[in-house]
Amino acid sequence: MATGRLVSKTRRIESLPLHLLKRGRIHLLPVYYLARLSRLGSELVSNQGSAEYQDLVYRNQPQGKLLIGKVFDRYLLSFPTARGCRSRLAATQETLEQLLATRNTSNTVILDLGCGYARGLIALNERINSRRNGQVSVYGMDLNDKAIETASARAKEKGLANMAFSSGDALNPGDYPVRSADIVVLNGLAQYLPRDERMLLYRNVHAVLNENGFLLTDYFCNWAKNPVQKWWKGMSEQFLGVRLDWLSKDEVEAMFSELPFRNCRTWYSHDRLCLMILAQK
Repeated sequence: MATGRLVSKTRRIESLPLHLLKRGRIHLLPVYYLARLSRLGSELVSNQGSAEYQDLVYRNQPQGKLLIGKVFDRYLLSFPTARGCRSRLAATQETLEQLLATRNTSNTVILDLGCGYARGLIALNERINSRRNGQVSVYGMDLNDKAIETASARAKEKGLANMAFSSGDALNPGDYPVRSADIVVLNGLAQYLPRDERMLLYRNVHAVLNENGFLLTDYFCNWAKNPVQKWWKGMSEQFLGVRLDWLSKDEVEAMFSELPFRNCRTWYSHDRLCLMILAQK
């Protein structure tokens, strides 16, 4: 990476080649250079967890240098984690539409923590804005300044004046652009955090929610079922220097039972690669 600031809290190291060399994993260096030929792979190894990486996954269009780069890009886009990201996006949009359809208040405030480029939220806002006459206020926050600039430009291009974006750390409530919200969206972040930080984040969200407000979040399922998949998942975690806390549905529900939310509903996305969570204050 060109700067000393990590682009997201899902990434803990800056130089993958140096990381691999220090840990004696020289055999993974060819994979690194192969990944650089793929557009998605290049972003993955350079800025894993970035808003650009997520946006490439959502677009789902293979790009790369030479034929091998495009082939590898298609492979990465069909990987369970990428498919899980897209199914999570669809489940989030569907659930938000359902929540908004049942609200009778004059205005609903949505706060998206770790919003990235806000692709899904902008698309959803386009659909609901005309129906609700601007009665939804949307605030997005992300650690990365480029993500905020891109999200703001896209919303402005669509004429969505009810959306505002700002830079900030989801673990610091003082950075939140609003003091209270009716719905908080938290996608693709908590699972990467150590348990103490994850629980702190959930408690911060609970504190900012209005009474009867909702947290809509997710947890990636452990997709590695057979020996080959387990081997590949382990190699991927070694390669990227990232280890997720893979929890079962029961373990996620048990974790939320320790939090002050009064209701918690969980369900799987359509491909069962992502566990969706809707917790009510």
